[in-house]
Amino acid sequence: MLPYRWPIEILFVCTGNQCRSPFAEAVLRARASEGISVSSAGLRDGGVAVDDRTIEHLRRRGLPTPTGLSTRLSPSLIATADLVVGMERHHLREVVLSHPPSLTRAFTLPELVRRGGAAGPRRPDQDLDTWLDAIGRRVRPGDLLGRDGGEDDVADPIGSDPAAYDAVMEQIERDVESLAALLWPSIAVAETVPRPLRLAFGANQAGRLLADASLAELAAAGIEVLELHLPEGADDEAFGTEMGQAITAGEVDAGICVCATGNTSAIAANRSEGVRAAVVHDVTSARRARQRHEANVLCLGTEVMSLTAATDAVAAFLRL
Repeated sequence: MLPYRWPIEILFVCTGNQCRSPFAEAVLRARASEGISVSSAGLRDGGVAVDDRTIEHLRRRGLPTPTGLSTRLSPSLIATADLVVGMERHHLREVVLSHPPSLTRAFTLPELVRRGGAAGPRRPDQDLDTWLDAIGRRVRPGDLLGRDGGEDDVADPIGSDPAAYDAVMEQIERDVESLAALLWPSIAVAETVPRPLRLAFGANQAGRLLADASLAELAAAGIEVLELHLPEGADDEAFGTEMGQAITAGEVDAGICVCATGNTSAIAANRSEGVRAAVVHDVTSARRARQRHEANVLCLGTEVMSLTAATDAVAAFLRL
C-alpha cells in the first residue's frame, strides 16, 4: 500500500468569511500546519476585510492574522476540498446546492466533532474517507432541512456584545482543537509527509502540452519528478509498462500517464505488482481514485479531456 503522503484539504465556510471561518482556518493551520491544506470562504461577495475583533482574538493567541480579503464560496473551491466544514446548517445547504457531490463530506464544525467523538479518532492507518464512513455520512439532501440554531451550529457573532463574541471564538477554538485531535490523534503531523513525493511522468506526443504545463508546477511543489523517455515510435502501452516497473522497483511512489484515452497505459501499468492505476476524467474522479481506491497511478486521455480538465485532475490527485 502506498504510504499516505498528501495532506487533507479542509475548507471552512461561514456567511461572510470575515469572522468564524478565517478564525477556524488560522487555528487549524497553527495546530496542524504540515498535515493539512486549509482554506476558508463565505456565502457573500468577497473583497471585505476580516472583522477587527477576529483580528484581535488571533493576536491574543499569537496566531498570524489574515492579510487578504474575504473569498466568496465557489463550486471549484468545494470540489477540491476533502472535507467541508460549515459553521451553520444553512452554510451546508448552500455548499451542497453549489456542488451536490459534497453532500457526503460536508458537516458543521460542532456536528463533526460530536460525530467524531462518538466514533473515535482516526487511526494512523485510516484514510479520511474511511473515517468519514465510520462517523456517518449524509446520503440524502433532505437531511440538511430543518431549523438552524441548534447545538450543531456556531452562531454568527457579528454585531453581538463582547461577551457573546468572545464565547463564539472560544467555541470555535475548542472545536477546532478537538477536530485536530480526532484527525491526527497519536502521530506527529510531520510524520504524514516523511519525504517529498517521487513521481514518474510519461506522456505520448499528444500529451506534451499537459506534460509541459505540469512539470514546472510539480517541481515548484517540491515533488521529485522522473520523466519517462521512451524510444521514438513506442506505443502507449510502453509508458504504462515502464511506469509500473518503476513503482514496483521502488524508484517512485506514484505516476501520471497520458495517452489517447488513459485506458491503454492503465491496463499496462496494472500488470505490475503494487500498482493501482486509475483512469479519471475530472477533479472528482481523480480525488476519489486517490482517497477511496488508493490509486498510485493517474491515467489521462488527451482525446477525452480538455487541457484544463486534465491539469485540474492532476492537481486534485496530487493536492497541489
